Amino acid sequence: MIRGLLLALIVSASWWSAPALAISDAIPGLPDQIPGHELPLIQEHRYTMRGRVRPLLAFWVSRDDVGSASIRWRGNESAAAYELIMGSDPSRSPRQLNRWGYLAEEVRGDQSLVLGLMSKSDEQSLDEVEAGFKQISLTHPLETIRGHVTAHAAYSLVSPIQPSGDWTYRDVNTAIDLLFAGSARGPIQEIARPGGTRPGFLTSVDELVQRTVQAHKRGQSLSPGSLSYVYGRRLYVMQMRQVVLLPRFELDGRTYQRVLRARFEARRQDSRRVSQFELIYGTSGSLSGVPILISYQPKWWLQIELHLQG
Repeated sequence: MIRGLLLALIVSASWWSAPALAISDAIPGLPDQIPGHELPLIQEHRYTMRGRVRPLLAFWVSRDDVGSASIRWRGNESAAAYELIMGSDPSRSPRQLNRWGYLAEEVRGDQSLVLGLMSKSDEQSLDEVEAGFKQISLTHPLETIRGHVTAHAAYSLVSPIQPSGDWTYRDVNTAIDLLFAGSARGPIQEIARPGGTRPGFLTSVDELVQRTVQAHKRGQSLSPGSLSYVYGRRLYVMQMRQVVLLPRFELDGRTYQRVLRARFEARRQDSRRVSQFELIYGTSGSLSGVPILISYQPKWWLQIELHLQG
């Protein structure tokens, strides 16, 4: 699903000082604005999306430029924030597939705020996607999450909102306005945060990526690792299963020197079901820790790649 790929798009940030976390007055304090939007912008990268679908088990159908993504990361010496938007373009994607998501997270010490919107994707086959597209009503609900992680607990509100049309990733600002207008309602969930649990998926992937980047810079051996983290109302485990150095990597006519290729797995602590994805990321300069290519297969019939633009 697109949620897994969204959470895979993580890069590192610097740390400088900034205002306190922007939370509402209500306890437990869910975000009432985009987390980290007031922090200084450090870097931004854009990606093109490529997709492959398999109408039958025998072959794949590939298509380039079926959507796009962008990542912004902000920070100062006391806080970091990540903001990304990605989605398919139904005018270009196979079977007019319209799947998109938005994620923003602010991390300050052992606390974090998260805001997410994702289109629902329950189809089990390409035929089901096409059947859904042919329905008279072309409006599909969006899953939303607002969360606040403290030193000892995590609070979240997970609820759908109903757009007025079949919105794409280009309508993200309208969707956020709808969310903050009070369209997402429901009970606030609370879970305990065990010691050592990271305050978010983004923090966990970033930490594992930075471990390998720093090990490479010091000339040390590359060692996979694992972390536990909290996201919404669940506890998860993130594992870097394998990491290797690629002395040379070519993508879309560009050549990158000495990059790392890592395979990740994420799963709920109470489940054996695993989501897998791969990152190829830089080790030096402005691309240190920055994904160059992200690949993910959320369904047996769907593969997605994000390619860094020049």
